[in-house]
Amino acid sequence: MVGGLQIQPGAAFDAFGGDSVDVALAQDQVLLAAHLDLVAILGAEEDLVAGLDVAHVGPYGDDLGPHQPLGELRRGRDQDAAARLSFAVGSRDLDEQSVGEHLDRLLLVSHGSKVPSAAVGIEPVKLQTSDGLVLEGELCVPDEARAATVLAHPHPQFGGNMRSIVIGALFDALPAAGVAALRFNFRGVEGSEGSYDEGHGERNDVVAGLDLLYEIAEGLPLLLAGWSFGADVSLAVTDERATAWFTVAPPLRRPDDLQAAHDPRPKLVVVPEHDQFRPPDSAAPILETWTNTRVEVMKGADHFLVGRTDRVAPLFLSFLDDLEA
Repeated sequence: MVGGLQIQPGAAFDAFGGDSVDVALAQDQVLLAAHLDLVAILGAEEDLVAGLDVAHVGPYGDDLGPHQPLGELRRGRDQDAAARLSFAVGSRDLDEQSVGEHLDRLLLVSHGSKVPSAAVGIEPVKLQTSDGLVLEGELCVPDEARAATVLAHPHPQFGGNMRSIVIGALFDALPAAGVAALRFNFRGVEGSEGSYDEGHGERNDVVAGLDLLYEIAEGLPLLLAGWSFGADVSLAVTDERATAWFTVAPPLRRPDDLQAAHDPRPKLVVVPEHDQFRPPDSAAPILETWTNTRVEVMKGADHFLVGRTDRVAPLFLSFLDDLEA
């Protein structure tokens, strides 16, 4: 409580600096770290924005020192401040890992306490790549699956992992809609062997996901799906077992490497209206030359889709309906 202000779940607030704030939240919704300097609610996500007592926590190039609240990002006091940048602490992931640095602005916090996991029926799996690496992943297969998907996460060098916010939203929602989902950590991320390979070796990682999932989902539509870096990597894989591609905010950094561009199989490319890296007006000249490609501009969203993740699974399922029609 600060000056009589109490923040309720679902209220939308921008990040602000100051002393710690008491927040009225559901018991199983969040876990707060010690030495909290800043709290705000992202209404659509019902997540936290928090300043933590740790060194060098920052989003893609932004850097905060110990005891410095995330509110300093808004006042340009870090080494590379980004306007209106925020972190989200995802409650469903609090039991998974300690504080990290994430391109998608998802901070995961664990300080010994546990939050009940929303993951039901999730099986840890190991993927074997063609160049000899073992990757960690998670698989969720619903009864009577209608389709399957391999989910590829954002950039490993900027904190992306298989629990990143958009991949997490798809992994949570799709099995309930009858889609078997496999998410995995690219080489060099957390428990996966190897090291970052600038998107080249990572193509083998996606194929390893196909290897595992195809044995389970043979005969079903099998989609390659990815967000950001994972979208570009997925679009660089044209394995014959894939039925289609569903990609969110692909940076399209090396268009000539994206072999799916001129593949006759269907593609849905979701471009956020305010994407910082590849906005619609920049993406359009590239995508208009692609074969059998539908482009969906997501209104009001930026590259990180904070507050818009609930829109991603419906787009995936609508695309799947079209494939099955």
